[in-house]
Amino acid sequence: MLIVEIALGLFVLGLLFVKYNAYIKKTAVLTKKKKGRDDFLDEAEEIIKKNYQATFDNYLKLFEKRLLTLEDEKGVHFKDVGIIEYDLFVENTKKLKDKINITLHKSIYLAIDDESLSAVKPQLDKYVENSVSNVNNKAMAMLTRKLLDINDKNKSFNKKLME
Repeated sequence: MLIVEIALGLFVLGLLFVKYNAYIKKTAVLTKKKKGRDDFLDEAEEIIKKNYQATFDNYLKLFEKRLLTLEDEKGVHFKDVGIIEYDLFVENTKKLKDKINITLHKSIYLAIDDESLSAVKPQLDKYVENSVSNVNNKAMAMLTRKLLDINDKNKSFNKKLME
């Protein structure tokens, strides 16, 4: 009886060892895939920074110049002009976002398998969306500051007129 128990114990131990080896191999494969996916994410971030950061900066500089002309329009309130300028800015960043996605498609999406793509694409989409949103938020902050400056200037002017 003892021999049977020992044999059964060795058999179970052998099964556990086989399962453990399979688990280790599966973990190694998953780690390798994750590392590959992380590499694709890093590559995408690099592509965006290298190819589009200057464009984002130029868009903001151009928008800042447009804000200097808010008071130049006659018959239209400066706030309305600012909102129109901001809407145009957002429309341009949407077009840029489409260009970024095309670039990523050509350089990354075509180079990876479907399984990796399904894991990487949502993260890349989120990164692109955040990059564009950050630029739009900077533009909105610039617009807000400019509108407040104009408003303060007008208050001071009105206050002087009342004196």
